[in-house]
Amino acid sequence: MSMGTRIRQARNRKGYTQEYVAEALDVSRQAVHKWEKDQTKPDTANLVALAQLLDTTVDQLLGSRIEKKNSTSDKYFKSSLLPLILMPICWLIGLFSGVYTEMVQIPVGNGARMGLPFLMYGHSPLAVILVTVSIISFLVFLLLLYLGHQANKGAGS
Repeated sequence: MSMGTRIRQARNRKGYTQEYVAEALDVSRQAVHKWEKDQTKPDTANLVALAQLLDTTVDQLLGSRIEKKNSTSDKYFKSSLLPLILMPICWLIGLFSGVYTEMVQIPVGNGARMGLPFLMYGHSPLAVILVTVSIISFLVFLLLLYLGHQANKGAGS
């Protein structure tokens, strides 16, 4: 749908004539007619005033899909933060509770190595719970990220 069509539909929903809109925006009726026929486009100031007059947004008049994308895909992306945050929380609980019993050396470049606490889940019920929660939260995070990506693709087409 073109911007002119969206302007005309919004004007008709309000029951306004082209003359009324032209008078309210201090432009000619021909200017409003050309906007609705997509022969010209309103400048930024007129577009903002038009959106206010017609009780709509500039994004809606322009035909932006930003709001639709954000409303569906953002739900999934925001939801994916909780399981993502659970993983380091489990790691910190394990670290401070003492269930991490071994250091694993990871190469970080230039021959240097970094020691990371490794969860020895066979020695403690708490460790088993922490590993399970970490794995499940990671899988839920990936699932929500995938669903958000699919919703974003669906809103974009």
